[in-house]
Amino acid sequence: MLQFVWTQFGLNLPLIRPTIAEQSAQQIENIISHLKNALNKETKVAIMDLCSGSGGGPCVAIQDRLNTGEHAKENISIYLSDLYPSVDTWKLLSSKHKNLKFVDKSVNAMNIPKDWDPLFFFFEKVLKEFESTGVNNSGDEDSDEDEQVCVIRTMFGCLHHFNSEQLSQILKDTMIQGHCFMAVDLVRFDEKPDHCLQDLGGLLFWGVSVLLGSPFIFLLTVFKLRPFRPLWLCFFWLLLWVAYFDSNVSWARAHPFREVLKLAYQQCGQQNVLYRWQHTYLQVPFGRRFPAVVCYVGVPVTFKNLL
Repeated sequence: MLQFVWTQFGLNLPLIRPTIAEQSAQQIENIISHLKNALNKETKVAIMDLCSGSGGGPCVAIQDRLNTGEHAKENISIYLSDLYPSVDTWKLLSSKHKNLKFVDKSVNAMNIPKDWDPLFFFFEKVLKEFESTGVNNSGDEDSDEDEQVCVIRTMFGCLHHFNSEQLSQILKDTMIQGHCFMAVDLVRFDEKPDHCLQDLGGLLFWGVSVLLGSPFIFLLTVFKLRPFRPLWLCFFWLLLWVAYFDSNVSWARAHPFREVLKLAYQQCGQQNVLYRWQHTYLQVPFGRRFPAVVCYVGVPVTFKNLL
């Protein structure tokens, strides 16, 4: 269901809009372009996806987009990671997509240590790939020591699983290590009367998502569950209800966007770092009037001319 929402649910009759995954990829492309302009064209960029889950969310579609567009020659890799890594599933995904890789150890998004994987493992792996491609030679001006790797941390559809204190810790860890940050999650407005209609749009979006995804759940029930039992068809409606209930509970747990930005700027002050934060509403079938998905982007302002 979630994979369907990320990669397929872009229909807005009579026009076809980009999917949420495609819009997320566009946001990442914007960050990469800014990094290239602010630092230098040879800067290497790697993406570390946190809380990837079993299916990797939209990372497969994003990886395909990044390696077929203007940054295709750079071979930008996305590294899947999770507190409970689904190594077998990720191996299958990475075998089909050469630039989709994974960290096979547990990764806590709130505290990524510097003394072992994934980051040192992550950087080491990236640099080894650059060495194997022959980009850096001992006789070149640019040596491995001069190679600059910028990391973009991404989180897709998972911010609402963390409370405010945990979210603050995620932002703190990102800023301490000087990484770029991008998260896509459900949008919640402040609890004010004039925002009730906009929040209603979010509920409507997830309700319609479940309805449109119901044929896929039905096909899954009939063709994937083996051995098939006719009684299982009775559970089809239960699956729909569970999916609808789960989506609305997730929406109810989402952080108001002002709270996310407030926590981000609080960490800027506490850690004595400068970051520029912005939020953008990703387009969904109900248009701008009913935004249901928000994208947060944070970049160190030491990178000039960003955002």
